[in-house]
Amino acid sequence: MEQTLTYAPQLHRRQVIQTEVTVCDYESASNAVIAWAKAYDRTYTTCHVNSHGVVNGVHQPNHQTAMNECDLVTPDGSTIVKALQKLGESVHDRVYGPDLMEIVCEKAEKEGLPIGIYGGKSEVLDALEVALHSRYPALKITYKHSPPFRALTDEEKAAEDEAQRASGATIFFIGLGCPKQELYVHEKKLRGVPGVFMAVGAAIDINSGLQRKCPRWMQRHGLEWLFRLTQNPKRLWKRYAKYPFLFLLMSNRQMAAIKRGR
Repeated sequence: MEQTLTYAPQLHRRQVIQTEVTVCDYESASNAVIAWAKAYDRTYTTCHVNSHGVVNGVHQPNHQTAMNECDLVTPDGSTIVKALQKLGESVHDRVYGPDLMEIVCEKAEKEGLPIGIYGGKSEVLDALEVALHSRYPALKITYKHSPPFRALTDEEKAAEDEAQRASGATIFFIGLGCPKQELYVHEKKLRGVPGVFMAVGAAIDINSGLQRKCPRWMQRHGLEWLFRLTQNPKRLWKRYAKYPFLFLLMSNRQMAAIKRGR
């Protein structure tokens, strides 16, 4: 299945299992974000997907809906890139969340577009603000918020929406973890908060300098999962024991179904 994006004709999507993934690279993805931020005419949402997100979407319909209704769904994992290649797409590399965030910040600085950062502990956001200003001195960070580690009340959601509108920020980087962050940006779209809301996950911690970044050689060889597992084995071992296997199984079924339909 292929879907053309009417608001960005140069980009299109391909269905990987049940997730509509945008065929893009860093340049096209960041250009789209900047164009939407300049327009500032409605809510735009983005997310990055890997095998965990795609498989989780199959089991959680609300997460699947949130991802598929994003305006940009980048192939963050090497498994997603390989799946797109099997579908005949000329995709040569993943669009890694932390790197895309930095590229967007660099372009936002040049264009004078204010940004906001949201999620995680306040000390992480403080470190991220310092780190971003050290690399992009003229970057305007007009919104910063560390939410409580619980579900927000309707009153708190309304207050957040108003604060985000009042901040003037045109791009918001959201780091809440999967699937919470995709559900969060989807709610922003439903409530019509203007700007580009980017679900970036670990990019908040990595670009703050408080979490180590996976070495390039490991990224090139599809070994980021191993790097992340060694950093946090207690939290991640179940994920990596389950989701890559399920993704491979579902992906093979999809390709078999495509071949039978030819």
